[in-house]
Amino acid sequence: MKQTALIVCLFFVTLGLALWALGVFHAETPAPIEVAPPVTPTPAAMGDGDLSGNDAEPKEEPTPEIPEFPGPVRVLLLADSHRSFTAWLEQLWSFVPAIQWQAWHTKAAPEGVVTHSASAPALVNAPLGPDLESVSVLVLAGFDPTSMPAEFWSRVADRVKSGSLGVLVIADNQFAFRTGAEPSLASILPVKGVRAVAPTMPGSADLAGVYASAAALRATDAGTTHPATRLTSWPGWSRKMWDQQAGKDADGRWSTKFCAAVDGPVEGATVLVEVEAGPTRAPAIVIHDSPTRRVMWVGGFFDVEDPAYRGTKSIERIRAMFLSWISALAGGKK
Repeated sequence: MKQTALIVCLFFVTLGLALWALGVFHAETPAPIEVAPPVTPTPAAMGDGDLSGNDAEPKEEPTPEIPEFPGPVRVLLLADSHRSFTAWLEQLWSFVPAIQWQAWHTKAAPEGVVTHSASAPALVNAPLGPDLESVSVLVLAGFDPTSMPAEFWSRVADRVKSGSLGVLVIADNQFAFRTGAEPSLASILPVKGVRAVAPTMPGSADLAGVYASAAALRATDAGTTHPATRLTSWPGWSRKMWDQQAGKDADGRWSTKFCAAVDGPVEGATVLVEVEAGPTRAPAIVIHDSPTRRVMWVGGFFDVEDPAYRGTKSIERIRAMFLSWISALAGGKK
């Protein structure tokens, strides 16, 4: 018995050390980057027209496209704590005056941290009532759903099904499983079978969603053209940009060592981005964008590797995509 207990203890010590080495327990992601305000793209040099008289794709790489916001969009961010990734989201949103955002953290944000845009009031209490009713897009970024009562999530699901609310779930290692297990959220999520960070089989050192080395984030064919993840409306260039960001030698490579494991998309949902680890691919960004369900599941980006925070091209492209997430979930242009 003592020998068995010793073996079990050694396994869990090894498991903990492996998770720590992979950064799964890290409370902080790389510090927010300094981002210049977006500029209006200038037309690139055009190639020859095709036989139908349409313009061909530009010969020169186009500027990543920032979506248009014809009217105000109220965004509510819920997070367990203020982390660098959420600060980065808020910084990018602040460049677009139409995005009126508020943040609520389970653990109070450090003194001096801005928790709302200039055009929106600060939240004094948890957004359980009218604060939710005025929201266009709800963002869950590493948030424990048990921090809110079941009635809150029931109201979220009702509003999603009525077409009046979009939901963005940015899944992390701590709360992805609980998010998938919350009944009202499970009824609207575009993925099924969200798994906990645990051994893939008894006694295995492999953990669901954890990769031994950084795995690339690569767009599917649908992802290169969908308004939520395309980097430009030119499909050829969008594919090139995504392939560049997934390349091993990319300037600011988009990769991750963790992406919440799921069984796959639900009926009617579309996989836009996958985690690519050798021959294995797993859903990373999945969207359901019907009139009665505008919900997106984003895995991998919460724990994106540090190079993504560096390099001008990476910053410009990721800014365009993060803003496109909000536009698509608010019911923006297709």
